[in-house]
Amino acid sequence: MLSVQFRTTEMEKTIRVERVEDLSERLKQVENEKDRLSKKLDNMKEVGENSALKAEISRLKTFADLSNLAGEGIEIVLDDSKIVSKPRDNSNLYIIHDEDLLRVLNELRAAGAEAISVNDQRILAMSEARCAGPTVLINNMRENCKCKLNTSV
Repeated sequence: MLSVQFRTTEMEKTIRVERVEDLSERLKQVENEKDRLSKKLDNMKEVGENSALKAEISRLKTFADLSNLAGEGIEIVLDDSKIVSKPRDNSNLYIIHDEDLLRVLNELRAAGAEAISVNDQRILAMSEARCAGPTVLINNMRENCKCKLNTSV
């Protein structure tokens, strides 16, 4: 009886050792797979963050006029009237003013214009257009009253 019990105990120990070795090998494989997937995830996050960051930088450069824009767009020319005013008429009604230009600029923005320039002066969020005698100041640059607007929509 002792011999049978000894054999049974030895067999159980052998089975346990084999099982432990098998589980250890599986654990190593799973840990290696986990490490590989963690590295892959980190790389994907880095690439995703970089591309999102690059897109945001590009968008901000466009708004700040730090990048040249080209492509489809429209051109609008605003010019003083060629009609000679009558002696009693208000001559201001026949010329372009900053108010007229601002109305057109606001309409273009409302229509979704991505970039606007007036007489080759880029219009930004901080740009201003105002009258100064017979000229219009765009970004404090003196321009004649004939305004040529370029925009891409």
